[in-house]
Amino acid sequence: MTLGRKIGLLFVATLYSLSLQANETITLEDGTSLKLRGIGLATEFRTEIYIGALYSPLGVESIDKLKEASTPKRMVVRYIPDTYSYRKVSRHFKERIAMNNDREVWQPLTREIVTFGRIFNDNFVKGDEIQLDYMPGKGTNVYLNDVLFEKIDDPKFFSLLLDAWTGSVPPSKAFKVGITGAAGESEQRSLLNRFSGLQPQKGRFKLPEPEVAAKPTPKPKPTPKPKPKPKQEPKKEVAKKPEPKPEPKKEVAKKPEPKPEPKPEPKPEPEEDFIDEDLIRGSYVRDLIAEVRENQEYPRRALLNGDQGDGVAKIKIDRFGELLDVELVERTGSRTLDKAIVKMVRRSAPFQGVPPELKDDEFEFEVPFSFQF
Repeated sequence: MTLGRKIGLLFVATLYSLSLQANETITLEDGTSLKLRGIGLATEFRTEIYIGALYSPLGVESIDKLKEASTPKRMVVRYIPDTYSYRKVSRHFKERIAMNNDREVWQPLTREIVTFGRIFNDNFVKGDEIQLDYMPGKGTNVYLNDVLFEKIDDPKFFSLLLDAWTGSVPPSKAFKVGITGAAGESEQRSLLNRFSGLQPQKGRFKLPEPEVAAKPTPKPKPTPKPKPKPKQEPKKEVAKKPEPKPEPKKEVAKKPEPKPEPKPEPKPEPEEDFIDEDLIRGSYVRDLIAEVRENQEYPRRALLNGDQGDGVAKIKIDRFGELLDVELVERTGSRTLDKAIVKMVRRSAPFQGVPPELKDDEFEFEVPFSFQF
């Protein structure tokens, strides 16, 4: 290939890249322009669930800066399966929020999180979209297929959702790499093309109809007045002898009764914590993962062989925390590392018992492992 042809192809590729970048720019309701930061594929037990896209202002590079209340941003989710339970949609976000944040961080926002989870009332189909727009001073707008379903004022709510994608336990390591813009350009563009092909069906999600006011109770008809009876002639009264008037009794002065002391008003009882099982479950999994990671170490043999890789273990325990089973659902590519993962899990048992708020007799959870130099 001649040098001129190479330069020409490079020029065309550059124009194509700039064209895609222009298409990746969006505008919020208040006129703020945002650019696509990254895009990632979320999986569940090796099944593709959704593609997520994260938008940020031009010049905002760090995730910490993106989390600030003064920074506008957008998160978009488009679902891949032909059908996906709305209950799983709600559970996924609530559990991930609790898995990636300390309890004292998410608990004050429990009502906002539960309010968000309750907007999902219909199963999702391929292409259905959740869009979350945060505008400083205005809060977070939640859209389903372009229909505004909820507005959440607290600026910390969006940060919790962002942590669900970029925290220590994201949907997957590859998802976090992609959503933060750290994946390769070809991979990002491939996902962007798939994302663009998942078009939401307008009108599929409808706001709940407002409650119809009850019909007013009809007023009772007025009762007719009774007809006046004919007047009768008054009877002649016979004069009676006046009876002697009794002598007035002397009144004895009564002692004034003591005034009752005012009863102290009862103190208002503190409001009970709002309990949500999905948040409790996510918080419990966070603790279980921490127990396993305390025992994680790099096998010496793997280090000498130069073995690296990422794996995921599915763990089953009983209600009291006793280990029932461990299975590698994603292997590292190294037998030494795979065996080490199983040993780490067994060494971590027994685990803390299932919280009383959860009724599971057996509990399953996943732990991601990463072995990198």
